[in-house]
Amino acid sequence: MIYIGICDDETIHQIKNRDCCEQFFSGKNIDHSYIFFHSIFDVLSYSSHHISVLLLDIEMNDSINGVQLMHRLQHSRFVGSIIFISSHTNYVYDSFSPKTIGFCPKPVKIERLFPLLESSLRSHCSNHPVSFNSAPEGKIYPGDIIYIYSTGHYINVVTYSSGNHLFVMDIKGAENVLQNTNIIRIHKSYMVNMSCIKSVNSTDITLLESIIEIRHLPVGRSYRNQVKALYTEYLLKY
Repeated sequence: MIYIGICDDETIHQIKNRDCCEQFFSGKNIDHSYIFFHSIFDVLSYSSHHISVLLLDIEMNDSINGVQLMHRLQHSRFVGSIIFISSHTNYVYDSFSPKTIGFCPKPVKIERLFPLLESSLRSHCSNHPVSFNSAPEGKIYPGDIIYIYSTGHYINVVTYSSGNHLFVMDIKGAENVLQNTNIIRIHKSYMVNMSCIKSVNSTDITLLESIIEIRHLPVGRSYRNQVKALYTEYLLKY
């Protein structure tokens, strides 16, 4: 379950922000829920669930503002990332922090919010294990995965920390498990973590020199344009 926090002292903006998020999640197989906060101090006193992303206004009827809250949350384990949504654009530069994904002016527009939510989800998924089966060894952190290759009804998940893991699952199943992470489908039988890529051309991917398991992975013809687009987007974000 992913929890989205929405902090705004005006209910109308809480509803607008939630509706934009619902458009983002439409068609995605992601369990999610919303937590609404009407004040900064409601956020500070909250400890029931880990909030994956907090949509935060800046100027509210509180003695501290959203930027000051951001500084207080830098070492908090209850809030993963922050997206500011505010009409006070003069705070843009003050809003930079390790937890800040970005800034959206009010009223929020989906073309500004969606890429920020996508980045936040990738960050969330990379820091939380995914399950390839119900056994403890079936839980793997996406950030630990180098690449995946399929052999029929089995997949081999190659990791940095613990070598190869064999699971009863086809590659489409792996694709579903790893949606909204940096691991993408590149071929009918292969997936790769974009953080492990050195370069991409029309036929294959070259992995970083530090990866000794394999140097190149094939790019399927039907995946070529999608791989280039996703990797370009990844480079612009990271």
